[in-house]
Amino acid sequence: MSCPAVNVPVTVWIVKKGDGSPIRELAMIPGLLADANKILWQRGLTLVQSGTVRYLNNDAWRNHTNVLAETNAVIDAMMDSTNSMGNAVELYFVETLEGGDAAGVRRPKGIAIASGAGSRTIAHEVFHDCGLEDIYIADDQGNPLLELV
Repeated sequence: MSCPAVNVPVTVWIVKKGDGSPIRELAMIPGLLADANKILWQRGLTLVQSGTVRYLNNDAWRNHTNVLAETNAVIDAMMDSTNSMGNAVELYFVETLEGGDAAGVRRPKGIAIASGAGSRTIAHEVFHDCGLEDIYIADDQGNPLLELV
């Protein structure tokens, strides 16, 4: 069964470091989205960048903890400061999530991606944004391993 192709507009936000340099280099964004699309196309999705990359100049938004909590004042404030008027997936590149223990997180108002994460994390979090749960690889006895698909 094939899925209809759907273009998913993405607004990209990059948090800047204290010295003004971006967490992620602008030149890396098209490649990250293209590589994420190599995974997403299997479900009929294609990420399409909506407009130019935008920057956030708030040092408090570089590093985030407690990202899975129902409410998180810092990450929610970051995502509340921007608005694509509901017409795009909001993708935020930050320095760290959970002190480096998390690569990405989907929140109700956007997706945060840590600086060291790649296109697989972007695709993974976009699938969450579409309502899909995590899928784990299982061993021969059907016991789930901690490696995500």
